[in-house]
Amino acid sequence: MTFEKRKEDLIEKAKAEAFRLDLAKDTTSVRHVAYSISTIPSDHSGEIDSIYVDEEYRN
Repeated sequence: MTFEKRKEDLIEKAKAEAFRLDLAKDTTSVRHVAYSISTIPSDHSGEIDSIYVDEEYRN
């Protein structure tokens, strides 16, 4: 799936469901190093739609 298609899908989900974007910032370098995008549909079964952690911060 292309990034553009994933982006379209997330935008559509955000219109109908609770949508959350979390960012993690390295306070030393003051840059964002990770994110997660999640949605919660009406049945309250949360789903992580996208997650990323900069390679430098993975263990």
